[in-house]
Amino acid sequence: MHEASRVPLSLAVHAPFRAPPRGVGGRRNAIRERSPLSAVPADAPRRPGRPRSESAALAVLDAAYRLTAEAGLRGATMQAIAAASGVSKMTIYKWWESRLHLLIDAYLRQATLLLPISETEPPAEAIRAHAAHYLRALQGDLGRVQMAVLAECLAETGDSGVFVDRYLSIRRAIGLRVIRRGQRDGSIIGSAPAELLYDQIYGTIFYRYQFRLRGLDRAFVDRLVAAVLGAAVPSVSSPAAVRDSRRRRAD
Repeated sequence: MHEASRVPLSLAVHAPFRAPPRGVGGRRNAIRERSPLSAVPADAPRRPGRPRSESAALAVLDAAYRLTAEAGLRGATMQAIAAASGVSKMTIYKWWESRLHLLIDAYLRQATLLLPISETEPPAEAIRAHAAHYLRALQGDLGRVQMAVLAECLAETGDSGVFVDRYLSIRRAIGLRVIRRGQRDGSIIGSAPAELLYDQIYGTIFYRYQFRLRGLDRAFVDRLVAAVLGAAVPSVSSPAAVRDSRRRRAD
């Protein structure tokens, strides 16, 4: 992964993707390359043509996310996204090489806003809270868009590598830091590698969601996190969890 990609992802507005010739890496490898707009040095030579308007780009991202959540891939055509955002299809294609890149960026922006991972709270509690937020998001629009994005990845590239590169690996790295911090300070008893602990938690949640297995609720997530991390985390009915729930409702 390029270092340029390690930038704040609150907007998820990326510079246009340009694929190398077929003989150099091919479509599958080329589709993984990207250059975040915010990572371009201020003194870098400007590209010819009009610069991308941040407000217009956000309108495109929001339209792509909304249409995908409401109508799936069939409804989120580039023509429909252009009509909903008020940005021409030609302009959208100048900013995003393909619908896949646009949909991933739209998902990335919303996931970053909806699923923050605290690196200051007690580690086990930070993971529990994030896992609970992830479950709630999966059961709403974010879950529908995530499944659509993964389907588009498979259709376009044959695997989910581009989704892993542009989103999952970055978010997973934050979670791993939190777990390792808990292992160092003794608040997380689980001694397995942080990667294994993280994947046990989020892999289990996604597996149960994907196959619509019964029993996937907040109480299950609390028990799962406690069992995997070997740490005492507030249950869904504990005073701390009740306070957290009331605080969210107040917000």
